Amino acid sequence: MISGRDVGKGLMGLLAGSGYGDLRPHPKEPIAGMIAWYDAADTSTFLITSSAVEQWDDKSGGGNHLTQAVSGSRPRYTSDQINGIVCPYFDGSDDYMVASSVSRGDRTCTWFHVGTLAGSGAIRPLAGANGDGGNLFRTDSSRQLQTVKQFVVNLFNSTVTVPLNAPFVAVQVLSATSVRHILNDDDDQSTSDSTTFTGRHLLLGCDPNGGNYWFGMMAEVIGYDYTLSDAEITHNIAYLMEKWGIT
Repeated sequence: MISGRDVGKGLMGLLAGSGYGDLRPHPKEPIAGMIAWYDAADTSTFLITSSAVEQWDDKSGGGNHLTQAVSGSRPRYTSDQINGIVCPYFDGSDDYMVASSVSRGDRTCTWFHVGTLAGSGAIRPLAGANGDGGNLFRTDSSRQLQTVKQFVVNLFNSTVTVPLNAPFVAVQVLSATSVRHILNDDDDQSTSDSTTFTGRHLLLGCDPNGGNYWFGMMAEVIGYDYTLSDAEITHNIAYLMEKWGIT
């Protein structure tokens, strides 16, 4: 079965190779309506203390800022870059940030993450929750994307594989009846599921109960508390891939 998303991707590919130049859409802003938006390209959103990120402000307008009160658990902010933009670097040992007003318990949601992964062989959470039953989005020890009801059950072990030391866009899409993982604009897998989550708040780069932490950079994170349409997902992926030089 060919989906509307597949048709759209095919059309964009034909236009790109048509001899008329690159006619694909180049959106300059993500779809509105997000509950959280963290953007390393906007340096005004950072509070930097001793070359580390103490606070990363939310651009959604909701005031859902990321913070880290413990100096030793702050991601460094020095010279690590994606597409020429300095980004927070999480050390894989104890670095993470907290947004206590952002839910990781919604059954319907869509989350976009831009970053790099610096190593294999361990579980690496992109976004976790502050307790059992929350929504955990992570890579497994083989760098494959997983959605987990934290410390309860694995909902979707996909074969969508995050590259090493190269920027990527990873997308988690939850509807009332399915879980979907997307990498960049070509690897897209889903499964049927209707498991509910426990209301928990966002921990960026951390699964506290498992002692697992993100290892690499995070450049941009955008979250919605509803399921975006295929067209909206395609729009945001195009925006993020162009902005961060992902091919």
